[in-house]
Amino acid sequence: GKLVERLRQLLGQGVPQPELVASIARKLDVIASSYPACQTLLNTAVKLRSDLYPVVKWRLFVRAAEADILKLHPGLQPRMNRIGEILETHGVQTQRMSLPEMIGVAKAMRKNNVKLERCAQQMASHFVEILRRGSDKAGPDTSSTSNETAQGDSTLEPSAVEVVGEETAKGDSAPAPSAVEVVGEAAADATTAAEATTSAALLGEVQKMLIIFWAQLNSQGLESADLTDAAKSIFQEGSKCGMQ
Repeated sequence: GKLVERLRQLLGQGVPQPELVASIARKLDVIASSYPACQTLLNTAVKLRSDLYPVVKWRLFVRAAEADILKLHPGLQPRMNRIGEILETHGVQTQRMSLPEMIGVAKAMRKNNVKLERCAQQMASHFVEILRRGSDKAGPDTSSTSNETAQGDSTLEPSAVEVVGEETAKGDSAPAPSAVEVVGEAAADATTAAEATTSAALLGEVQKMLIIFWAQLNSQGLESADLTDAAKSIFQEGSKCGMQ
């Protein structure tokens, strides 16, 4: 009632204020049932400065989907389409959007019935690049390493008996490592192992998010060959699949 009318008045006064639009978008559920209030909010968002990166429009686009604005008010589709056109013009600045946020955008495209093809391709490329970096940082597949160790190739590593025999034959008397050196090496090994475990866990999270993002785009007919190849590679034999 009065609250909705007051919001409409604030949004309609003078130069549109991004902070006000962002604030209302965060609490969009409160006014979601009011067509006039939602219409005014979207109209105001369209009027925001278009020469700056549309952070507020991105937030509103996602929040509108979460609040089912288009399901409640199908008549607002033209306004949402216009917001989508503006977002497509700017594209995605991947350094300003996290992977979970990109998944949120993909879901919002479906619920808002707005396909952001250029933005989708940019986000897909970013997912592929992050997966590549994560795979490189995670190192070689641990399963293959374990298999090689289990096989115990004696031609590569001499046995303890062979080492002692060679040293005895040479008459070498190399000093034994000190306790400090032993502890230092053990700590370094433990740190390396912990880092490898962390990298593998992070890789698993990236892989999971990539699959979810791929499914969202694929369901909307927004296919990306590189993203599809990346998704398939996760499940290939010998791949470093970290998903639980």
